[in-house]
Amino acid sequence: MESRGKPGFSGAGSLSGSRRSYMGAAAAAPSKPAVDGCGVALRVFILAATLVAAVVMGLDRQTSTVQVTIADTLPPLQVPVTAKWSYSSAFV
Repeated sequence: MESRGKPGFSGAGSLSGSRRSYMGAAAAAPSKPAVDGCGVALRVFILAATLVAAVVMGLDRQTSTVQVTIADTLPPLQVPVTAKWSYSSAFV
């Protein structure tokens, strides 16, 4: 007489004949999940892009020339102003 309980419930660990044929070979031996090459490549690309962005943020400087007018009769002064990543409000 065949048991009607869940497979492995009694500690035997074997499937009944009808359950084995229904679940196929996958139930008999668990397989390792396949490595997705596209997913691995995407993760490597994202890691590299993150590192490049961090380096660019750390080394970036922007210099701009600002015109300062003191009086209408005098010519405007050209003052170079340098901005660094540490001046950004997000990092203060």
